[in-house]
Amino acid sequence: MNSKNPDDEIIYLKKSLAVNLLYKDAWIELARIEIGRENFDIAQKYLSNAYYIDENDYRYYYYQGLLDKNIGEVTKADYNFKKCLKLNPKFTQAQQELSPDIN
Repeated sequence: MNSKNPDDEIIYLKKSLAVNLLYKDAWIELARIEIGRENFDIAQKYLSNAYYIDENDYRYYYYQGLLDKNIGEVTKADYNFKKCLKLNPKFTQAQQELSPDIN
């Protein structure tokens, strides 16, 4: 989605969830925005909802890894990035997070 204004994006995503609470893409996108804003507690709640809907979505593990990395849980972050790559081996963002010359 990645609109210019995250506030507009949040409004749109929350409206879509009002129609369908099981819309995991909206939960994942809300988590992405909140991680970017460093609202990690809120992001964790959104990710928990996405996990409940589909525990095999590679994006859940990527964003959970980013969240873990940002709060200093490096071991958990690496686990989640690796799990992401098991589910989607071509997901370059997770590959970059695990690459020693990027970090």
